[in-house]
Amino acid sequence: MIGKIYYIANLKSEIHTPGTFGEFVNWFSRQKSYQLDIETNGTNDSWWNEIKIISIQFGSCTSDRVQWFLQWSELTDIQKGIVKKLLEDDKKQKLIHNAAYEYIVFRFHDIILENVYDTMLAEKVLMGGLENENYALSDISYKYLRILMDKSLQLSFADNIMTDAKITYGITDVAYLDVIRSIQLMDARVKNLINVISLENDAVLAFSDITYNGMYLDKEK
Repeated sequence: MIGKIYYIANLKSEIHTPGTFGEFVNWFSRQKSYQLDIETNGTNDSWWNEIKIISIQFGSCTSDRVQWFLQWSELTDIQKGIVKKLLEDDKKQKLIHNAAYEYIVFRFHDIILENVYDTMLAEKVLMGGLENENYALSDISYKYLRILMDKSLQLSFADNIMTDAKITYGITDVAYLDVIRSIQLMDARVKNLINVISLENDAVLAFSDITYNGMYLDKEK
């Protein structure tokens, strides 16, 4: 059984060094922006209110390339309250792939995210809104970085048992988003799409609130 909180300083080493919650908080306080991802018990058939967070991963956007893996399901209520406060700090930008999913799941855990950059949405803008099946993080990571990502463990977290393989899987999702963002923004400047991407990153939170709150419909009409 792996410990509850881990950090790794070099993804390629695949050596997961135990860290303390205090060390994580100190690390977080030094970040101006960070990469963010969650693993859940959810499947494609899950209702939103049935999805539970199993782990939260944080990645640095600085040269130290540190990633933190927090087994949310095993944190104390006090620790969860601290993480909630950290996540709700709107001064720090959060880099997320498919921010709508994280946002809605966090809403059901009484956490509200602000100030996000969604690499998936940005890619859709750069592709002119063309809908296809190639917007997964694995697709974009290969497109820009030629990195092959194994997503076979995506549905394996529901048992709440952490292994080295699962931790490596989780932190890989917060290892490259900042590099992808940099490449996307270079392309967006050339195409004059910076403002459009910014608007989409604001809009995704509003539309996700609609998903969370629901909408009234006139059934007769």
